Amino acid sequence: MSGTLAEAQARLRAGDAQGARAIVDALLARGDVGTDDRIEALKLRSRIREALRDLRGAIVDLEGAAALAPTDASVHNDLGILYADAGEPSRAISSFRRAVTIDPAYARAWNNVGNAERALRNTPAAEAAFARATAVDPRYALAWANLGATRRELGDDAGAEAALTRALELDGRNKVALVGLAALRRARG
Repeated sequence: MSGTLAEAQARLRAGDAQGARAIVDALLARGDVGTDDRIEALKLRSRIREALRDLRGAIVDLEGAAALAPTDASVHNDLGILYADAGEPSRAISSFRRAVTIDPAYARAWNNVGNAERALRNTPAAEAAFARATAVDPRYALAWANLGATRRELGDDAGAEAALTRALELDGRNKVALVGLAALRRARG
């Protein structure tokens, strides 16, 4: 099976999403596909559907993968990203929180919790999630930048400056941090 999936992945990378989808659809239609291969095929078809701008189909496939692999944190994180892209922040938060329940050291999922909470204007919860992401991975520049931007929204300019500065120490081209620090400096006059 992995050769078939590898061929589909190669086609997707080459820009042939339709060809990749045909391969994966044929694989999933077979009755002899094991659970692990079915999970990988559903994850791949989700990426293919996303490339084809079929967000609903991509969600359905990842929901299927999550049902087969309920303890796979990356599947829940990826499903949360799709929910967020579909304008469903509450479902996104639920998926991201499932991911960090499974793997509390999953910094990117914590960052995604923060982004989804921020989309719902729940700034204190967003700050807590971004802080957790930076605690889990102190070298995660984007989480530091998001933490700084969120602290600024909460009126904590000193905390914002510290987090944004840390983001720039890690990634000198981080746009969130550059814009945030410039805004802080303008506000000070």
